[in-house]
Parts: sequence; C-alpha cells; structure tokens
Amino acid sequence: MSPPHYVPSEDVRYRQIDGCGIILDLRNQRYAVLDHLGTAIWACLTGETDTAACIVQWAREFDATVDKIVDTIDEFAVDCLNKGYLRRGELGAQRKFDQKRRGLSVLFRHLPSSVLAFTALTFIAMSLKLRGFSKTYGRQTEVRVIPGSSAVAPLDTIIQPFVAAENFILFGSAPNDCLARSLALFHYLRWRGIPATHVIGIRRVPFTAHAWVEVSGEGVLAPRPRFFSTLATLTSINR
Repeated sequence: MSPPHYVPSEDVRYRQIDGCGIILDLRNQRYAVLDHLGTAIWACLTGETDTAACIVQWAREFDATVDKIVDTIDEFAVDCLNKGYLRRGELGAQRKFDQKRRGLSVLFRHLPSSVLAFTALTFIAMSLKLRGFSKTYGRQTEVRVIPGSSAVAPLDTIIQPFVAAENFILFGSAPNDCLARSLALFHYLRWRGIPATHVIGIRRVPFTAHAWVEVSGEGVLAPRPRFFSTLATLTSINR
C-alpha cells in the first residue's frame, strides 16, 4: 500500500532555501526552519521524493532499521499535523476562494485616490483585528487589478495619497507593521489599476523576514532597495 500523501495546510507557506525548509504559519505570523533531515522527510510526505527509496537510503546512512526510520517519519508527520503545518490530502489540491468577492472592488473605481488609500488602510486594519492575518492574507489573492481606474501618472504621484493617509492609521505591533502596511499598499495600488505584487521574503542566516510590494519588479516605498535583493521569496501574490 502506498504511503499517505500530505499537503501544506491552507495557512502555511513553504519553500526550501539553502537546502533547509522554511515554514511560514499565517495564523500566527511565525516562521519555522527545518534541518536537512526534516526538509528531506517533508519532501517524502508531500510526494516530492520517493519515500521507499529514502527509507532504504537513510537506513544505510544512519545504520538504523527500516522500522526505526518509518517510526521517525511517522513521528514527524504527526508533529506537523498537530502543529497545523500539513494536512492529509491529494497532491495538487488547491484552495477554493469565494468567487463572489472578486468583483466587489470595482465599486471603488471612481473614488478619489485619497479615499481609496484611506479605505484600503482601514479595511486591512479592521480585517487583521477581526479575522486575523491568515484570512486577511488569503483574501488578498482575490483582489484584482481594476482596469481603467488609474489615470496616466508617475507611480510616485499615485502613492502620495497612501503615504498621507497612513499617518491616520495605526496598526497593532511594530514588528508586524511591514505585513499590514504592505497588504494595504497592495490593495490600494490594485484598486488604482496598478498590477502590484505582494512579496514575503526571508534570509536564513542571519534569519530575517520582510514583506513588501513590487511594481514591475521594483520595491514600492522601499527605503533600502538593495536589502530586498538579499531575501529569497517565500511566497507572493501576483495573479
């Protein structure tokens, strides 16, 4: 009988960086770093590598019995299930979104930029407070670029109302401000017809994480553009 397949939970983003698996838990905005063995076991559980071949290889490498290796894999799987990192499911399973929400932002097409900026900031602040980061982040994938809502103007001019409006909105805790601010900016730019991309990037050593918005591959409101080049993209919203 083939081993069970697992997929990352809807609230988890995962990527290998420098040979180690990096997990972002959207529910609590915390990161976990897997060692090389944990990363290899994750790959087996999610069907990226052949589990049977790995078991034989590890039994030889660690001079352990097959049963011991299988027990180790099972313990890792149970731990990931309990922490909410993995769930049982079929490979290729995709998250379903509420399709009815996709067209709602069109209502803001003709609003002034200052109103759009304040609305985006307020919406994100309230959503984070009431729904939490995971659901707020998930809904950003439904925000589409509104055609015809952006007059021909330099990007610096378009973002000025956002910079002015954010002086009136205070997000929760300072360490997480980049997440809240970047989501609000992403929302605002798409309402203005700008095809913005939201990015969460990390560096493993020394560990650093940051969230920002890009337009045409360039960071927006980025005081340290070179800093972004040192980070590997963990997850992004660009569709």
